[in-house]
Amino acid sequence: MTTSPRMESPFRSFCAGPQIGTLKLSTADPNRQWDEDEIALAQATAERTALAIENARLLQEAQKRAAKERTISQISEKIGRLVNLDNILKTTIQELGSTLPGTDIAIQFLSGQSEQK
Repeated sequence: MTTSPRMESPFRSFCAGPQIGTLKLSTADPNRQWDEDEIALAQATAERTALAIENARLLQEAQKRAAKERTISQISEKIGRLVNLDNILKTTIQELGSTLPGTDIAIQFLSGQSEQK
């Protein structure tokens, strides 16, 4: 047991990474004694909080990747239906332009790359 009106339990990112926060408990009673069960509860709660934060971060990353893949798939599908080079280039620029507003988009061929041999 510890005698203190406050108790702190740090929590770390997944797999004992850097500390990302601290769970702080306090009471007005200066003689408050935190018993082992209360300390264990605070530590377990801090660990679960870190795990929940990590899960939320991973979910956000997965959602961003999925959205990016959907966008790429949609653009590829539209381009794949085209057979005329001019239409392919125009559609590519239009689709990227609507996905990334305010962005200048250009397609540049390397010298000799588009020539048939």
